[in-house]
Amino acid sequence: LYKLIGLEIFRFILVNSFFKYLNKRVYLKGKPSSYLRVFIEETKQSETSHVISIIFTLSIQLLYLKYDFWVHFYSLSTFTIIFNVYPLLLQRMNRNRVIDNYPNLLNN
Repeated sequence: LYKLIGLEIFRFILVNSFFKYLNKRVYLKGKPSSYLRVFIEETKQSETSHVISIIFTLSIQLLYLKYDFWVHFYSLSTFTIIFNVYPLLLQRMNRNRVIDNYPNLLNN
């Protein structure tokens, strides 16, 4: 599913652009393996922030639809997908990858 929706492309763009400097807590590069639990919690917190933002922008989008502001609706939809939906899915993918590679991590 992740490849189908282009998440790997999004990840490549994110890692190779200035966006990589926005949230250093969710990067594992150069971190000890003891950081993995912190990483999982950080991605959950970031995911929650993105969900809240999606809900907020969705409410605005519904108002745009109600009042026939189609350009605003599509603009905000694009913004929401790029800056909230894809990061949320990427964090979930990364967290699941860590959990798959370290299955006993959550048991301790």
